[in-house]
Amino acid sequence: MNKAELLSTIQKSWDDTNAFLSTISNAQKTQPTDAAGWSVKDHVMHLVAWEDGLTALLDKQYRRAYMGIDDATWTSGDDAINAVLQQRYRDLSWAEVEQKWRDVHSKLLKQIDAINEETLQMPYGEYNPNSPSKREIIGYIGASTYYHYAEHLPWMAAIVNDRTPLSKAQLLTKTQKDWDELNRFLASLSDEQKTQPTDAAGWTVKDHMIHMAVWEDGVIAMLNKQDRVAHMGVDAETWASDDDDKINAVIQKQHQNDSLEAVEQKRQTIHNQLIQKIESMSDEDLQRPVSDFDPQTQWNNTISGPIIGNTYMHYADHTPWMAAIAASKKS
Repeated sequence: MNKAELLSTIQKSWDDTNAFLSTISNAQKTQPTDAAGWSVKDHVMHLVAWEDGLTALLDKQYRRAYMGIDDATWTSGDDAINAVLQQRYRDLSWAEVEQKWRDVHSKLLKQIDAINEETLQMPYGEYNPNSPSKREIIGYIGASTYYHYAEHLPWMAAIVNDRTPLSKAQLLTKTQKDWDELNRFLASLSDEQKTQPTDAAGWTVKDHMIHMAVWEDGVIAMLNKQDRVAHMGVDAETWASDDDDKINAVIQKQHQNDSLEAVEQKRQTIHNQLIQKIESMSDEDLQRPVSDFDPQTQWNNTISGPIIGNTYMHYADHTPWMAAIAASKKS
């Protein structure tokens, strides 16, 4: 990706995000929250904070200090960092957040526009000497801009939609549409693109494919009132850590040697089973609390929440990451 393509991709994703925000009221941006207590406003400010940190990084400033994150929190992982950011900015008004959203983004675009093509391909370590990462800086720019918008957009939409629950027909239609889009994307990749290149965490596209399948399988177990954790092959200690990175690392390690053919068969079979299970449920069933299906859970939302989070929201979450991996090895 050259600079012009990067700026164009950022602009398109930025416009898509703003188009969504323009369709909802200020009350919808500030009042309803997700299971973690985040509002749409919190998600937008989160995006702002990470873009601002990217601006500092491109200026070769110490990013974590610029973002006001202490070393212990930074090394604890994204959940800890994001919790600090959410608490810091939660009392800002929507008007204040919106102004920051536009000002920080404008500043970042000017900074990227001033960078030459060669600089975009320099390793991260050139900007942060304390890091051993050799990943090109353009990857970090994408991760804090268009990948990030695409990651949070479905979560923000889910917060808004939670006040107007989807019917079974709507849920199935939306899931089918996004499943078809996911499959069209995967069909556009060669076997080599799915199995050879990896991201900074060492994941292939195939790893992302089986990851989504395992989480769908976990939903099937929950809907059947089975032990979801055991069904997914995750040990109790790792699950109890409530650390998604650790849980997902266990799943990735378990399946990393599965063949591409086996992964494709598993994900198709699991998805079909999940759809059949949803079809057997009523609209009322979908609005029952998660605790009706899993008495051990701490969640207060309806069972439709984890279904949505592990189907079409999950596809939207992972597609940009898989696209970035595949782009590093053109067929």
